[in-house]
Amino acid sequence: MRYFLLIFLLFFINSSLLSQKYKPFEGTIFYDVYLQKSPDSLPERINYLTLHIKDSLVRTDTDSESFGGQTTIKNLNRKRAYILLKSNDQFYAIRHIETDSVGKDFSFKKLNKKAKLNGFQIKSVKRISANGEIDTICYFPKINPVYLNIFSGIKGLPAEYRVPVNEKAVLIYQAIRIEEKELDPKLFSIPGFFKIITFDEFLLLQGK
Repeated sequence: MRYFLLIFLLFFINSSLLSQKYKPFEGTIFYDVYLQKSPDSLPERINYLTLHIKDSLVRTDTDSESFGGQTTIKNLNRKRAYILLKSNDQFYAIRHIETDSVGKDFSFKKLNKKAKLNGFQIKSVKRISANGEIDTICYFPKINPVYLNIFSGIKGLPAEYRVPVNEKAVLIYQAIRIEEKELDPKLFSIPGFFKIITFDEFLLLQGK
């Protein structure tokens, strides 16, 4: 299951170059993560996600009681990302070369629903998939969506959204707090005791 989460996280680390039309943001956004196992079940909080942003640098921290912590560090300008984790008492920084691809099989319709979180405006859109499924996504219109870069067509950073796990289950991400503040550049560096390897090399090590 741990390596499912690792592969799943790769979905989130595709990115493109920063756009100038958004307000510069430096700070941290905190998300709660819920698992809804089926459409008729109640969501269960299983995890949290913390998004640290400093110019073109992004750090994502996740943690749960079941699977522990995992960190991803991205340099958007260089299109590089590293997944930091511990496996068999070894520390690895798994290198990933980013692409500009995101899911594009959706259309969007603006909604009038608006809100605020810690002074940041939140807007909403209706997302319609190619097969007609409808969902609602909330987003921060003043913050560049490239820091998550999950859905093509969203004009802001997602604040609340769903990601399918299988035919029935979905993960629900919900921003609960946002702090605009100066961050230490060291937060986006890889500790010296981590071994940098490729994703394929990591999978080979797990097979030994």
